[in-house]
Amino acid sequence: MIAINPAVELAAVIVAHDAPGVPTVVVPVPAYERAVDAFRGGEPCVALDAQVELLSWMARTLRTKDSTDSDEEDEIDGVRTWIDDADLLTALDVEGGRLQQAAVRLAALRARVADYEIVADVTFDAEEIVRRAAEYPPPDEEGRRPTT
Repeated sequence: MIAINPAVELAAVIVAHDAPGVPTVVVPVPAYERAVDAFRGGEPCVALDAQVELLSWMARTLRTKDSTDSDEEDEIDGVRTWIDDADLLTALDVEGGRLQQAAVRLAALRARVADYEIVADVTFDAEEIVRRAAEYPPPDEEGRRPTT
């Protein structure tokens, strides 16, 4: 078996303008906070990505070990650590499955939102070109610009 280790790991750290330097220990911003910040910043695709991540994590915490399809290793075991009632675990597993399905549907919607954003950006740019052309018409044959 061959193990591949990254040679370089890149990351970005947001530091306050008056900070004395970059902290030696950085902690990633949780998905919920990333979603809120992205929505506030007008970045719905980034927010939806974070929400999909959060829903997937929630689903994994409710699913039983043998029902998870994920290869990801979580830092927690989820509810199965504290509950040994088979009926309750089954019900939690079903809800975890529903959350995972919701995450998949949300990821698909995110792709549609990305397409919408592209069209909206192109439309805005085209409208701006038309507005500028109307505001600053090209010169006539003699090189004079029409006045309004």
